[in-house]
Amino acid sequence: MIIPDLNDVEEDEIITTVAAPPSLKVNKVKTIRELDGELSISTGMLSDGMEGIDLSLLMSFALCPPEMTFEEDKHWDWDVTFLASAAAHRE
Repeated sequence: MIIPDLNDVEEDEIITTVAAPPSLKVNKVKTIRELDGELSISTGMLSDGMEGIDLSLLMSFALCPPEMTFEEDKHWDWDVTFLASAAAHRE
């Protein structure tokens, strides 16, 4: 087996061999201004379409006011919680 020497290879062959460029599909990213414009259009359409719809039934039964969703942070200790859970499981 003979390993070719670099001097034996023709210079033209090295120079003319070029890899094809990769093909890349570019998706356009919307600007903040375009997104804001679409948002204002869509919210305008929603508010126009909501006129005449009574949401009081939904508000009274399904949706909670923000005051009802707030919960105070309580300090808890992992060991105490684990022991209480284990004791409840044993019973």
